[in-house]
Amino acid sequence: MSTPPLRIKRADLSRRRIRRRVLSALKSHFALTGGPINRAWLCAPGTLVFKLGEWHGYYDGKNEWVAL
Repeated sequence: MSTPPLRIKRADLSRRRIRRRVLSALKSHFALTGGPINRAWLCAPGTLVFKLGEWHGYYDGKNEWVAL
């Protein structure tokens, strides 16, 4: 017995297809102002306390430099 040939299905472009919703996360970036790092973007506001050369402090919730 031989197997029947495979049939290639064609997409009917005249019908509207039901599309599933794609879940996506909104990405927001927070720019830093002042301090030693002024050209970086964070994925969450604020940073931990750190020391970079003579700079010692952190970025607060508004992403403004707070010296310690």
